[in-house]
Amino acid sequence: MRTSRWSLLVVMLVLLATPQGTVAQSVDEFFQQGIAAQSAGRFSEAESIWRRLLQSDPKNPFAYIAYNNLGNALSAQGKLEEAIVLNPSYRRATT
Repeated sequence: MRTSRWSLLVVMLVLLATPQGTVAQSVDEFFQQGIAAQSAGRFSEAESIWRRLLQSDPKNPFAYIAYNNLGNALSAQGKLEEAIVLNPSYRRATT
């Protein structure tokens, strides 16, 4: 939960400093939806949201947060091999 709040805070600060446009709004919406789904334990839904966010704006300055959250959603679903591809630290956590 702490990571989710931190992620949302960072995204909000960046969006405030970014000129408003459709991409920034889309990224903000994806982050809000992804964090809400993940916090509620809807990991399959969160996975889908993080993937859509990364497809819509792969050069988003905070894509690393989305990748981390995607890895968390995958790990929570037992999809450890996919999570490890995104974040090798999952390998250390599973050994």
